[in-house]
Amino acid sequence: MREGMQTILLVLAIVLLALNVVATVLVLRAETSTTAQRILQSCVVWLIPALGALVVILFHRLDRRRQGPEGERPRLDGSEIDVGLAVRHDGH
Repeated sequence: MREGMQTILLVLAIVLLALNVVATVLVLRAETSTTAQRILQSCVVWLIPALGALVVILFHRLDRRRQGPEGERPRLDGSEIDVGLAVRHDGH
């Protein structure tokens, strides 16, 4: 019985770690977040295990849906991602 409980705890710990890693990668890849937002969201993920990761993942999914398809998302530098077209800031 004790070995079964240890196995369950190990699996739970691995799942929790994987969830936190996925959430952290999602936060760090977010092009629409500032550096401060990324740091704070990463702290939430690791300081509030499971719940923090789930909240951050859901937030990013909702934010992605709200912004529309990849080709329409604004970037932090003010340029826009345009599929097939380069965006130039020098007036050409």
